[in-house]
Amino acid sequence: MHSTETMSNFYNELDKLKVINSNLDNKREILSGFVSELKKELCNIALDDDLRKTNKDLSRMFDEIVSLSQDSIDDWEDKFKQMLAQEKFRSDLANHFIVMIFGRVKAGKSYLGNFIAKHRAKGQKAEFFRYDEAGQKEKINKLEELDEEEFKTNNLECTSSIQGFKLSGLAWIDTPGLGSMTAENGKLAKEYIQAADYILYPSSSGAPFQRDEIEELGKIFDMNKKVTALITKSDTTIEDECGCGSEDGCEKCNKGIIKTLVNKTNAVRSGQEEWAKSEIAKILDKNKEQMLSEIFSLSAKTAETAIENKDDIAFNDSNLPKLYEELTKIVKNKAIKLKQEAPYDGLKALVVSILNDKEYSISNIQSKVKEFKEEMINIKKRLEILKSNCLSDVSSLVQSEVAKNSSSIDKGNLKIKLEQIDQDIQAQIGNIIEQNMKEVVRIYNNSLVNFTEGLGYEFNIEDKMQSVSLPTKKLNKAIWGSILGAIATIGAGFATGGASLAIQGAAAALQLGAVAAAGLGASYIGGKIGESVSEDGTKNVKVGDNKEEVISNFMSSRINHYANATNKIYAATQDRVFIPLENVSADIEDKLVKFNEKLNKFLKEL
Repeated sequence: MHSTETMSNFYNELDKLKVINSNLDNKREILSGFVSELKKELCNIALDDDLRKTNKDLSRMFDEIVSLSQDSIDDWEDKFKQMLAQEKFRSDLANHFIVMIFGRVKAGKSYLGNFIAKHRAKGQKAEFFRYDEAGQKEKINKLEELDEEEFKTNNLECTSSIQGFKLSGLAWIDTPGLGSMTAENGKLAKEYIQAADYILYPSSSGAPFQRDEIEELGKIFDMNKKVTALITKSDTTIEDECGCGSEDGCEKCNKGIIKTLVNKTNAVRSGQEEWAKSEIAKILDKNKEQMLSEIFSLSAKTAETAIENKDDIAFNDSNLPKLYEELTKIVKNKAIKLKQEAPYDGLKALVVSILNDKEYSISNIQSKVKEFKEEMINIKKRLEILKSNCLSDVSSLVQSEVAKNSSSIDKGNLKIKLEQIDQDIQAQIGNIIEQNMKEVVRIYNNSLVNFTEGLGYEFNIEDKMQSVSLPTKKLNKAIWGSILGAIATIGAGFATGGASLAIQGAAAALQLGAVAAAGLGASYIGGKIGESVSEDGTKNVKVGDNKEEVISNFMSSRINHYANATNKIYAATQDRVFIPLENVSADIEDKLVKFNEKLNKFLKEL
């Protein structure tokens, strides 16, 4: 095909192009409602001051969840605002197929736009406009448009703001380049990318598709945009001597040297194209491969020179005919579908961003909630270990304190000693629990330690009596023998000047037990008297007391009591700290899950 035919076909197709913008206002309102509802729900979730004081780490993690949620929702709302701005932009160009050229500074974007506008078909008019940094559209009058109706550019060959032209059914949008003089320009360009129906992404052949350009391309693919990648300025300058013979040079030369701009060789071009394809392929998964239409080299400047010189060979070698062919194919076969899909793709990209964006997304908030829950589980496990250790300490402490005091306990001081043991045990266990709790919940209220409830002192040391059975003859013999023996001994005592003894009866005589040598004969006589009085009988004799049993029962009751009290204290901490925290995290998680389900359902229905 002749080179001029490829250009004519493109411009003729623009005259035939009829596209209509899709209206998704209702869908956007639904999505906006989902976000507003989540924002309201999350704003109502908070930690009270008591919970906030219990554990600084958990409190900090909760605040991170809240902060990320707020920042994420703010980001989503900003994207909504951008989308509305983009829709206003699209509505101004509702019946035009929007091709946007976006790339690095000095990639030749404006020059290429100039070329397309300048070489339009006869009778077609290019209507130029500019959007300022605030997104307001400005008309450009005759003076601003320039006689050639080309773009006004600065010395960096980068448009100072969003600008473009309408040409039949086409809207060509030229954006500030990557790395432009102001951050606002770059931000403005990215905000408008979503409004495009198709993207041309140029990269200079001096160093094509560097890392930052590849990263930007990845973001454009994430927006579900279809792209043609161009390696621009694919030309080089050659020098030759001029035959003018003048030291100052002539019209054709500069000091005898003629510089000519020519296309780069096919070998150089194909090498750069293959390298660019391999680099871009690294960021493309199988689902996005169809988003990249073509990658090829071109030179608008050599094409312009070729047209001026009516050099068809040089024009074909510039590869501009290939760009025209690509644009014609898109306009003729894909423009209507792309125009219809672009708003849906933009809305889908926003939903996907809300779900899985690297910085602000539901998945990131859910990850923070998961970290919060895992930290809580770790702290609870640590608390269980400390509780188990404490229960072991309870048993050891009770036994130790009882053993330390048991020898000094008697009937008279029993209650006092037991109360003192309790005080010592409580002080030590309370200290252990306080240290354990402070390790876990940092700020601990020791008023939770209440060991006095249920304590009792119904313990008594009593004599142990044993019933002794004897035949009555033997018992009476023993009793009367003792009585008479005692009388005889008392008598002996008087004779020797001993102290007087009061006789308490037969039981007292029996308990004396020791018979003086002087009463042995009388005991024998008394025994004989007893034998003749009666037959059989029994006697209760003291054999000790129940002190060891009382102490054992006290120790057992205290081990159980302090173990139960300790368990209650740890359970109270669970109720006061961890259950509320679990409820808060579960509440957040539940709302995120429901929001996630709504978005996925919404995405399927788009």
